[in-house]
Amino acid sequence: MLLDSKKYELISQVLARLGQDRYDLEHDGEGEIVKVKAYGPTFDEMEEYFSNELESLEILRSEIEEEASIRSEAGFPLEDNWSSFWTQRLLKELFDPEFAKIVEYRLQGFTYGQVIVTLYEICTEGLRRLTGGAVRERESLSSAEMERLESILEALPASHAEDIVANEYALQLSGRFPKMVKRANSLRILPAKLSVPTEVQTYLTEATRCFVYGQFIACLLVCRSAIEFAVRDRIEKAGLRNELLAREHQAGRGLESLLEFGKESLPWQLHTTLDTAGIVKKEANAAVHQRTPTAERCKEMFDTTRGILRELFE
Repeated sequence: MLLDSKKYELISQVLARLGQDRYDLEHDGEGEIVKVKAYGPTFDEMEEYFSNELESLEILRSEIEEEASIRSEAGFPLEDNWSSFWTQRLLKELFDPEFAKIVEYRLQGFTYGQVIVTLYEICTEGLRRLTGGAVRERESLSSAEMERLESILEALPASHAEDIVANEYALQLSGRFPKMVKRANSLRILPAKLSVPTEVQTYLTEATRCFVYGQFIACLLVCRSAIEFAVRDRIEKAGLRNELLAREHQAGRGLESLLEFGKESLPWQLHTTLDTAGIVKKEANAAVHQRTPTAERCKEMFDTTRGILRELFE
């Protein structure tokens, strides 16, 4: 139950409900209220979803009865006189002929209630899975089939297409949010006695956000860059900028040559720190060229990077 949930669990579940369109907007005189529904759609809500199409069927029934000079049995509502004929008519209201024929085969022998529940699932969850898949596929190289599927999104009004994208990312964030909170809660303040250059702060902040959000490849790459900026800063603050430039002109620019020069020129107390930085560099290189880092390995290297930076600026 939501009332018994931890705060991060509550936020995660609210995000999921928003992504599933399970909410109402109201106004109580003081301001707007967002009511999140912590339950699945009711049958009344499903019927309401098809209210326009069902109303069209009621009008059609009245016209048929009037033409035949009969009345519906004892005034019973349409759902009590449901048949395959009305299933066909409802599908005609909803879909193009080809797709309607496919769905009709699935609905053979279904009662009114079964028809409404199944069609609701097709028109909401089914569409959400299809369009959500197209949204996710935009993040990587895909296929011609997915490009055709994307045309569904592009044919929608702009606001509707944006809603679908918002739903997809709300659902993604919902699934990640508890782990994000736990990772962020594991962090501690990292004090520095020396002045820290903007580049180091920027890259460490970016690496931290990548770690919290679970982007482990990016985290390791940005950790490597943060270390490179930090080591370069310590060397330059030691008055060795020209010597470093000469070395890099000869041996090439990169973290490996930077670490070697640092071990030759910086105080011996930092040698172990620089050796440890080499381990992070190797792991980052492996993340690019060999394997995807696990969450555990990424955390280990991220924590190691924070320790390296603390030692370089204490």
